[in-house]
Amino acid sequence: MRTLTPLRWRIGLIYRDENILIPKRDTVLKPRDRVVILGEPAVLKTVSEILTFKFERFPLEYGSTAITYLTGNETEIFFNELNYLFSIFPLNRMIFIYSRKAARKAETFDEFIKKDNLKNPEARKTSLAALPAIEETVSDLKGDHGIIVMAKDVLSLSTFSLFKTAKSKIFLNSLIQKFHCPLILTAGTFPYEKACAPCVEHINIQQTTETALEITSSLHNEITALLVNPSKYISSDEDLDEFQAMKKTINDVSSMYKISVNKIILEGNPVKSILSSLPDFNLLITGTEGWKHQNWFPSFLSPDVVWNIVRDSSISTLLLPVVEEIL
Repeated sequence: MRTLTPLRWRIGLIYRDENILIPKRDTVLKPRDRVVILGEPAVLKTVSEILTFKFERFPLEYGSTAITYLTGNETEIFFNELNYLFSIFPLNRMIFIYSRKAARKAETFDEFIKKDNLKNPEARKTSLAALPAIEETVSDLKGDHGIIVMAKDVLSLSTFSLFKTAKSKIFLNSLIQKFHCPLILTAGTFPYEKACAPCVEHINIQQTTETALEITSSLHNEITALLVNPSKYISSDEDLDEFQAMKKTINDVSSMYKISVNKIILEGNPVKSILSSLPDFNLLITGTEGWKHQNWFPSFLSPDVVWNIVRDSSISTLLLPVVEEIL
């Protein structure tokens, strides 16, 4: 049970050999167990499929609608990747929020959308910045927002009004945690034949690996965990123990899902070594726990490894929200 990260659901009871068990952290689910699942109706179907090793449902545990805020700088490749996302994920609806700049290119963008045959596209024009515009749309959806999609180069657009008063790190973190759904930053590196998940401190390795395996299962592609070997000269015993715990978590989740996870052990600076490995992959999957409470002064003294990887990533990047206890 400790390898599960329940989000809006819980296992209430386990029926085994005509006995009723109250699940605990060290309880192990076995074949032919019957379980009572408690939780929000929207997630129960997905959870039942996960527990029976059917993982094709990401991102339906969050919702079935994709939202994208168009800055006006998107290219045809961005819309092609959106079409690809709809072909691999069971999404039912796509909402395009046009900023003022994007609205001036509406005719061109509409042609891209028609060409890609996106499902149920809906266009909304706004004068609001990204965060309040998306918040307004999310409110209308009443919890059915499954994933937010934006172009990766939004991080480098210094003229984008949102970033005049807030750093891109704060913006992305606010976006993911406020709406509690995944965010994908597209970089045109599709199809996602090879996915990787950096395993560094402050990341929920279990959640990241599980999500990667859900996607891998439906796409029949490869997933690789990128680990960085602690330096034997400067690492503490705690660092070494954490590294071993990461490897064990990956093995445990892989065993539970019955899907192999490749592991690459890198050496040297975590940011540089992981970034240098990314060209071998098409999709980066990572959590955002490491950003949650770090402000600018401590981040200067102790660089945020995950954020630096996301910021400089050359491939499409899927960011996962922090798992919170709901029930």
